[in-house]
Parts: sequence; structure tokens; C-alpha cells
Amino acid sequence: LIQVLTVAGFMIAGMIVGLGMYSSRKAQTELKPADLVMWVPAEEGKEESVQAIYDNLILGFCNDYPQITASVVVIPEKEYPEKLKQAMGTDAMPDIYDSSRLTDEELKDAADVDRVFKWVNMDEYFGLRSYQESGEKHLRFPVSFYMPLLYVRGTEGTATEITADELKDITGYTDDDLQAFLEGTQSFLLADSSCYLKINNELAGRYHLQQIPASIKQKGYFAKSFSIAKSASTGNKNAAYRFLYYMVSENAQYELCIASQEDLNNGIPLNKNSFSTWLSVNMEMKGKAEEVPELSY
Repeated sequence: LIQVLTVAGFMIAGMIVGLGMYSSRKAQTELKPADLVMWVPAEEGKEESVQAIYDNLILGFCNDYPQITASVVVIPEKEYPEKLKQAMGTDAMPDIYDSSRLTDEELKDAADVDRVFKWVNMDEYFGLRSYQESGEKHLRFPVSFYMPLLYVRGTEGTATEITADELKDITGYTDDDLQAFLEGTQSFLLADSSCYLKINNELAGRYHLQQIPASIKQKGYFAKSFSIAKSASTGNKNAAYRFLYYMVSENAQYELCIASQEDLNNGIPLNKNSFSTWLSVNMEMKGKAEEVPELSY
């Protein structure tokens, strides 16, 4: 089971130690007053939880930059792509928006985020160096990721171990595969951490995670990502770039990926210190998810 509260004291101490690097870099930039608007999608029934998370993230950022004001608009997930499409090229376009699941066409109004990489110490994060060096246009900035996981029905030590031969021809999974695993007609599921919350909620105590055999090479992929509107004013763009950098600070990573994880699956922290905290909370992952694979979109 997920145990968020058990690490409250640990996290406070860890954040105090880890904030030094973010704070020193923060001090290097003076921002002019700006008023940011941010759009994020939410699953049906999760709107209040999503609103609370991003309100807290904005509060943390604006505490660092009191000359900046910001607000977040939560939009139903099913309506989100169409609302963004309608807003593109108009005054309704938000300065920052969740671009996690958007297509290249839907990113046509995004500004490049290359300058954010200049503030990031690549050694402190998973996947950012390879993404920066990938050669593709950087129209979104990732802040979390999903990791490949092998879910097996039954408790650890009693269930039959899944072999590499059983996994070697699997190239992905579908919603039908997930449903079959949940219903018990499929004994294992080679998937990723994006479905961890659903499986844990429905099958707690009736499944376990098995380490994926070394011969089965799996990639992870970026989860939450954000973009900045190309049409935003210069002042708002500058503030938005700093907000993206804030999103990979330990405070923001804890809020986004750890404090909320009993209700929302926003991915695993890219920040390596925050990832260690995430592992200490999710004890089931110990030995199963400690080696982060190559990440991509």
C-alpha cells in the first residue's frame, strides 16, 4: 500500500538540504511582474484534487517570486485538446499548459524551452540530458516519468515467477490487457507505472511486482510535461520559463509526484533526490524499480 505520511519528517529534512542548489540558481534571475495563466486537464471526478495540487505549486512558485501572480484553470480531460486548439492564436491561449499527451500538431503554438535546460544540472535528473541532446525540437519540458513494471497475480513467494521466455515477444500492452489482469484472466502484465495506482487500488494484497528479467529491455517514457505559448508576452514567457524550472525542484516534485499519489498518478520524479524519497514511500518498488531505464516520449 502507498504510505505517504510515513516520510513527512524525512521529506522536510531532505527538502531543506536539497533546496540550496535551486535557491542559488533562483537568485540569479530577476523577473519583472507578470500574471500567468496555466491550463491543466483532469479526469472526471478528480477536478478538485488537481486544482489543489496546482494551487499549491503556484503558491510555492509565487512565494519565491512575489512579483508574479498566477492562476490555474482545470479543464475536463475529454475537452482539453479541443479547448487548446480553439485557444491557439487567440488572447485566450494560456501562458503555460499541460502538454503531456498532445500531438506535434497540437504543439504548433508552443515556444521552445531550450533555455530551461541551461539552468538544470543534468546530473541531478533522469532523462533530461538525453532529451536535450535528442535533436528534436524542445517544445515541452518533462517533469516526471513512467517506469516499466511487471505485475503478477498472487503474493510474492507464492506465485509462479514469470520467465524471460514468457515476456520476450511482448511489445506493449492495451487497455484490454490491463482489464484482463484486473479480472484475473491474465496472470501477469508487463506494463508501466502509469497503471500502478489503478492496480494497487483494485488488487491490493492480491498481486506483487516482479523484477523484470535483465534480458528483457524496456524503456520508460516521460509522463507530465508542460509547454509555453509562443504567443505569450515576453514578460510572461520569462516567468513561465522559471516556473518550468521550479517544477523540477524538490518541493514541486514532492507536491506533484508524492504528496498526491494516493489519488492521482502524476508520474515518478525526474529529480534524483525526490526519486529516492519516492522509493522510500513506495516500499513495494524496492528492488523492482530502482534502475531507471532510458526515457523518451
